[in-house]
Amino acid sequence: MTVIPRADLVKGLTLGLIAVAIWGAWPLVTAAGVGSNLSPLAVTFLRYLVAGLCFAPFAFRGDNSLRAWTMGFAFAAFAGAPNTWVAISGLTLAPASHGGLVIPAFVMIGGMVGGHIVLADRLTRARLLGLMLMIGGLVVLAAPMMGDNAALGGEILYAVAGIGWAIYSVLMKRWGVPPLVATARLAFISGLMVLPLWPSIGHEIMAADPEAVLLQAGWQGLFSTVIAFLFFSMSVSLIGASRASVLNTATPAITLILASFLQDAVAGPAEWLALALLFAGMAAALAPARRVVLPAAA
Repeated sequence: MTVIPRADLVKGLTLGLIAVAIWGAWPLVTAAGVGSNLSPLAVTFLRYLVAGLCFAPFAFRGDNSLRAWTMGFAFAAFAGAPNTWVAISGLTLAPASHGGLVIPAFVMIGGMVGGHIVLADRLTRARLLGLMLMIGGLVVLAAPMMGDNAALGGEILYAVAGIGWAIYSVLMKRWGVPPLVATARLAFISGLMVLPLWPSIGHEIMAADPEAVLLQAGWQGLFSTVIAFLFFSMSVSLIGASRASVLNTATPAITLILASFLQDAVAGPAEWLALALLFAGMAAALAPARRVVLPAAA
């Protein structure tokens, strides 16, 4: 095992936890924007207007062939502006705290299944156990929603958003695109996607509370996209990808805890049980591989 200097370990963990905290707070901050009369489309516009500008200098690094930019369009389609709009639309139907549980779970589930099929990253016993625990947690979370079609629809939108991110992560690894370049092109192309929306939503943004607009533009485009990405990347470089990935398992807990303080949405037994199952599933899925139980697809 690689020995990491104490200073690097502390710095890496701190940066990683800050990034995870930003992502954990995302559903709640976004819900506040939607609650201030900003539509999901308007919030998506603000996110990628800022992120696209911030990442523009990095979007043209590396391979600039037509094939490489076609990959960039695929990244934007699965994890960019359309994905964000879907996730935020879910916030208008289902509890924001659920978004912090469902989206990360489907990112990991989709990533493991996609990795098995596309990347020959085989499903081990630990990963299969993790899959079952996470699916169990999602069932527990969704069960109380079965009588509420609107809320269930929100949960489904969260799942779609998570799967989109999983596809993005699998494609990025499959095509060997550096994370910075992939993220930069995703943000830049998404920025181009949302620009034509200004004539239809510009009046909405101009009429909204300026503080709400600045909060969403700053949190969505700067904190959630740029700062969190840079901090997590620095964390990976300091403590390694495996240790940094474990930090991501804290995202659902952060969302649920923050929701109880910021929204007075005290989690019930179902939410806490779902969180426990999801956390256990993520931890099991990230455990070191020991024995392969399923052959990878060719």
